[in-house]
Amino acid sequence: AGVVRGSGLPVLKAHGVMNALLAATGADGGKPVPAAREGGLMCYELLCETLGRLFEPYAPQLVPCLLLCAADGSGAVRAATAAASRALMGKLSAQGVKMVLPALLAALAQPQWRTKQAACELLD
Repeated sequence: AGVVRGSGLPVLKAHGVMNALLAATGADGGKPVPAAREGGLMCYELLCETLGRLFEPYAPQLVPCLLLCAADGSGAVRAATAAASRALMGKLSAQGVKMVLPALLAALAQPQWRTKQAACELLD
């Protein structure tokens, strides 16, 4: 996260960091091991905390990943999801909240109760 802050946001795209994190968390359709999902979520948390509002453009693609991981069977993954969610939502501006609101409202229609709970907590 410190390297990204020093080098600038283009590093995320140039080196495929976001794609690697999406793959690690299973948001790309794969099913990685719980430790990989937890590690990816910890990276998201650090990026949100370190970059602050600079990370906001990535929020719309991050929210579905967080909602997916909130319904995970592993308690460690759910805890990492909660921490990453708090970090993301704590740094969003009013415009950023507007960008993620459709994904949060759509999650309320999902059948998994943990996904619904996570969407409500993100709205809080």
